[in-house]
Amino acid sequence: MGDVKVQVSIHKDGSVESAEVVSWHPMLKQAALESAQKSQFECNGCAEGTTSIEMTYTFAVDIAKLDPDRCCCSHPRRERPAETQFSQLGNHVAVTVDPGFVCMCPDECTARWAEEHSHYRSLKCLYLWKCGFRQIYIQ
Repeated sequence: MGDVKVQVSIHKDGSVESAEVVSWHPMLKQAALESAQKSQFECNGCAEGTTSIEMTYTFAVDIAKLDPDRCCCSHPRRERPAETQFSQLGNHVAVTVDPGFVCMCPDECTARWAEEHSHYRSLKCLYLWKCGFRQIYIQ
């Protein structure tokens, strides 16, 4: 999440001559630059040659639509593609991403299984000596 400011030089017909990042978030710089370069602008009242404008791109993740599946590693995955929404108001472009499906492994169910199965005694333990429990680790 963050903002990127891009200085864009546009021709009278609205095509982009050049785009240069002025201030940026390191991970979002390239996405904003590519978006500005591929844009077509409406340039009303522009002079001959090029006109320079500063665009602000705001990138955000819609956390309200985050769909975490707590057991995605140990159960079949439900696929839901990410969706991207764009909105523009003047020189400000907002890019909002619905992240769709998110899975972090090991998941909650895998960790719970390991904990439940860590309390069994080893087979070599015949109660002739004091034995401990074996621990299952998930990596």
